[in-house]
Amino acid sequence: MRSTGYIHKDKWSPIIYFILLFCFLLILDLINLELTSFIAKNIFLLLFLYYNINNYRKSNPHHWLLNPAVLASILTFLLGYCITNFVYFIPGSENEKLMYRLLGLEPLIDFNKGMNAIIIAAISMWIGYNTKFGIKLYHFILRFPINFKKYFRSSFIPDMQIVYLIFGLAIGTRLYAIQLGIYGFSQSTEKLTASIGIAYILMSFTELTSLCLLVVSFAYFKNPKNFNYKFTFFLILTVEIGFGILSGMKSAVIMPLIFSFVTYYLVNNKIHKGLIVAVAIFIIIAYVIIEPFRMLKSKDANFQSTPSNIANTMVDAYFLNKSMKIVPGSENIFENIANRNAYLLGASKSIQYAEVHGLGANDPDFLAKIYTIPVQTFIPRLIWSNKPIEDAGRWYSVNVWGSTPINSVAYTPIGFFYFAGGFVFIVLGFLLIGILQKTLWQFFLAGGGQILIFLALLSTVVIIDSAFNGMIVYWLRFLPVFIFLQAIILKKTRD
Repeated sequence: MRSTGYIHKDKWSPIIYFILLFCFLLILDLINLELTSFIAKNIFLLLFLYYNINNYRKSNPHHWLLNPAVLASILTFLLGYCITNFVYFIPGSENEKLMYRLLGLEPLIDFNKGMNAIIIAAISMWIGYNTKFGIKLYHFILRFPINFKKYFRSSFIPDMQIVYLIFGLAIGTRLYAIQLGIYGFSQSTEKLTASIGIAYILMSFTELTSLCLLVVSFAYFKNPKNFNYKFTFFLILTVEIGFGILSGMKSAVIMPLIFSFVTYYLVNNKIHKGLIVAVAIFIIIAYVIIEPFRMLKSKDANFQSTPSNIANTMVDAYFLNKSMKIVPGSENIFENIANRNAYLLGASKSIQYAEVHGLGANDPDFLAKIYTIPVQTFIPRLIWSNKPIEDAGRWYSVNVWGSTPINSVAYTPIGFFYFAGGFVFIVLGFLLIGILQKTLWQFFLAGGGQILIFLALLSTVVIIDSAFNGMIVYWLRFLPVFIFLQAIILKKTRD
């Protein structure tokens, strides 16, 4: 019998001890031991996350690595706010210069405030996960607004004709989005604004290929000798990676492989070493090709968004970068990967900016982004013509980061909640994220078609995005859609 993830009362004691230890570390901030405090907080975060991950692994040995709270601890907290922090202290590096430019001559003061917020967020997330609210929310979802339970398939056998139909529609939609100039990094603000009425609908359709990949990969890994499953899996995987490259977004290149890795582990309860190697190779390819492309595209005022022009620009950018190094430091790919996944500076700068400058009348209203979530979710742009565009990243890039509007800098979920209401909102926000992680885990434990819901929403609570409101809107909009899609994609069988 699978564990439901309930926590016993005595298991709260370690969390209380960690909180008390963290309170002790805060004393170091009061006696001006900035470096000691910073190192201690990094070690504390590492130990706290290790304890919770290892504790969960021992009590739930099967598929523990797929648990949303475990994955978020690794991909959001360990990778984003802990083990990559070294990049800011490489002497003479661009990150060191950026750190001093943004935080001043004593950056450790703000880094410690950032680490305080990050530790509070991590503790809040695990507390939220360990409560029973996530299970209660799961049962509420199954009954509201209708009884969804009867629509879930008990098996995971795909209807391949429906898969091909959805896959074909999604490809056509992507090609049309590229032609309009609103796909991936090739999009322009002008073209996106001109097509804003249908842009979100088109982008929603493009995500259906990921759903097809999840379904087919699951079926293929369960039945590796089935030629139809095998052919379709490699076809969709190839197309997804190809469109990922055309998007000019590194995450879009590797996500199809990560989806495949997850479904393989889910089916076989072991790690596919070949997929790990493939992910590593395509990460390198993405940095070698996409980084120069983005630089060259941003400088080309006459850039045309067509598949052939995007591909030609990528080839030109690759060879130009190879000879002229138009992307600084591109020869050190692994350092660049660490740079791109280090978010402590973004979190710390957000807190500093909020404390020193505050948000003005013309700045984004992050609190409003939270309490208007129902409106954002259910009122389409076709009706609400002045519906705000999610462009806080560009505002942050110009006003806080001191960069250009071409870039969209991540203010991090820490920054979002701090802008919305300080440390109180960091606690409340990550408590809710932990609850949603527990809710999503119940879909996994239920099995059958509900696993598709788990896989489709997993990334939203694992790689926690800056725009918290976008995550909730995505859940509210697409959870019913995914329930419907699994009902038509998966064959109905007798129980």
